[in-house]
Amino acid sequence: MGEVTLRPRRHRPAPRRHGLPRDREPGRPAPTPVDTTYTVTLLDPADGNVHDSASFVGAGGRSVVYVTTDRVYVTYPQEVDRADMMARFLLDNQSDRLDAQALDRIREIQGYDLSPRAKRMEIQRAIEAWQVRLDESERERAERELREDMQAWAADNKREFERTGIVAFEVSGGAGTGPSVEAGATGSVPGQPLNQFSMSEHDGEFRIATTVSGAMGTDSENDLYVLDESLSRTGAVQGMGITERIYSVRYVGDQAYVVTFRRIDPFHVVDLSDPQNPTLEGELKRSWTHSGRRSPTATTPS
Repeated sequence: MGEVTLRPRRHRPAPRRHGLPRDREPGRPAPTPVDTTYTVTLLDPADGNVHDSASFVGAGGRSVVYVTTDRVYVTYPQEVDRADMMARFLLDNQSDRLDAQALDRIREIQGYDLSPRAKRMEIQRAIEAWQVRLDESERERAERELREDMQAWAADNKREFERTGIVAFEVSGGAGTGPSVEAGATGSVPGQPLNQFSMSEHDGEFRIATTVSGAMGTDSENDLYVLDESLSRTGAVQGMGITERIYSVRYVGDQAYVVTFRRIDPFHVVDLSDPQNPTLEGELKRSWTHSGRRSPTATTPS
């Protein structure tokens, strides 16, 4: 299909109108922040002529490309509104602890057209104002319990804090008409892939291994997701290599081999023969010694 190139182009951010309520229908989600145009271009390697190109806009950052004979998969980091997540935690989980004044202020902040960073600062000020209204005897306990609750909530919801968007570009044509490319299916998974070897396509299924870094001091984890041709999730294996990060991935047919790393090198074997029910078949943990040698220990998930 010729040579494929990806050209991300950053945009200058538009000015914000701080402090003004958003003019949108109640319940309608806020627009997703985007600042980069990603363009996939088909080139003729013989003469450098451009056959076709297609683009999409997304958040800027680290992008990974995986190419098959008729598809080009492009990943990009999806910006997560942490201010909104913080507000949801407080309103949904702390309504019995916070007073009415703090809750009303948080709801008010949600309705303003502020950057996520500015919103977080305003929410933090609302929490600090609530703490000042507490008796000194209960202030320290309330601060500690709120912090512990937030960390526990972050651990349960860590996959909402870091996500990767995926766009599949369809490549078609050839002799006579020349190849063409257009943006097709889109999807999203938690975490971030390491590189192109973290992705694979097999029998119409797209597989991607990611590291979820963890939020607010929670442990990192590693997942493997299986998506169908429309990039809808069909199955997943989650929670490999707790506290570690993906070091390398290799796909061989219906098997995936995932190496994570921190102080040891766990080697995870994932059975992908059933896309709707991928399973972790086993692990091989290799510990480093002072001599640089590694001692393997095999384990099988219960």
